[in-house]
Amino acid sequence: MTRFKQDKEAQEQFSKTVKLSDMKSEDFETVFYVGGHGPMWDIVDNPDAIALIESTTPASLWPLEDELKRIGGIYEKAAAWAPFEVVDGRVLTGQNPASSTAAARHCWDCSQLERLLSR
Repeated sequence: MTRFKQDKEAQEQFSKTVKLSDMKSEDFETVFYVGGHGPMWDIVDNPDAIALIESTTPASLWPLEDELKRIGGIYEKAAAWAPFEVVDGRVLTGQNPASSTAAARHCWDCSQLERLLSR
């Protein structure tokens, strides 16, 4: 926090943060929510986050093992805290923080592939 308080450029950038409700999926190549407690507790019932997700894909599943199994979904996992990701069409999910790098790289690769295919 001390470094941030001394960084006027960073403070200027953060002062221009845009509200999630003002975000439009067509303004981005990719919408990537970092996993963990945020999506599980903050995003799951946030109407702005849900609207943004639904505007990028017709159906979204939250990575809740019991709910996926309840509705007949296929649930896959690796050992606890091991990197693991699954891609299903335009939906990419990682199991835990250890999956962040692999998921982000895969997201980037998909973005680059779409860009090449759209030429």
